[in-house]
Amino acid sequence: VLTEREPGRDCGDYFLLRRYERCRKEDVLAVGLMTDGLQKLFGSRNVFAAGVRNPGVDCVDQWAPVKRLLARHAAA
Repeated sequence: VLTEREPGRDCGDYFLLRRYERCRKEDVLAVGLMTDGLQKLFGSRNVFAAGVRNPGVDCVDQWAPVKRLLARHAAA
């Protein structure tokens, strides 16, 4: 949105920034929910959570394509 703005339009223009904010809102919400979920999962003392969490982390760590996909999505 910002790099495709009209020539001469200030990148700090209120309406341009509002459009950028709307475009990013879904991604920002998804990252927030993911972060909150991870914090709850890793902060939990529940035996079931630990039983699911640890094999899940090991699985992602061993599957390079999944690891790259998650890293790419997190960096976007």
